[in-house]
Amino acid sequence: TELKRLMNEGLEPVGSKDIFNSINEDMAKENLIRSPEMIRSVREELKKYAAIAAKITAFELLISDNQNEEKWLDQFIEAMYTGTITKKGALFVYDRDPEEDSWEPFANLLKSVNDVEYEVYKHFRQLDDKSRSTLLRKSSRRDQELTASEDITPLLVKLEELAERFLETRDRLEYEKVELADGEERYQFYRQVSSKLNDIRRRLK
Repeated sequence: TELKRLMNEGLEPVGSKDIFNSINEDMAKENLIRSPEMIRSVREELKKYAAIAAKITAFELLISDNQNEEKWLDQFIEAMYTGTITKKGALFVYDRDPEEDSWEPFANLLKSVNDVEYEVYKHFRQLDDKSRSTLLRKSSRRDQELTASEDITPLLVKLEELAERFLETRDRLEYEKVELADGEERYQFYRQVSSKLNDIRRRLK
């Protein structure tokens, strides 16, 4: 907000100088080219505004990325607790209907030694638009059915199970993250999901 104000209102003037007795803006622009010193000053000021504009763009991208990440996490959590992404044998898969085509597994427990949910999430993020839309529609429909039920015990049990698993991994990664190339990213993933799961459980209770 402060940076945008500076762009709109301008930086605080550090001084002023007459441009060859110019009596209006048009004359000042024409006379400006006669003073290399003034041209340098204008260029320096323009660099300042360009730097501010770049900062604003960077902040807006950061905010957008954070908002998008929140949305991705919420959608992933819903897919997990509704069983739309589910564990079958050693695989985490899309819980397809009989008439639907099978999908590539999200993760294989035999290949993912630790933090399998993180591997599932990465695969979830890489789904094409059509597959993601299909998954989210089913996940949303199941969520509505679960929350509309008079008995939400199965939902609470599933959320409890997920919360315990994510909390356990979060606590482990708090110490192990320094040993992993993407340890901090993994830790933040489990920390954020744990927090969101706890919020959901509190609301339902």
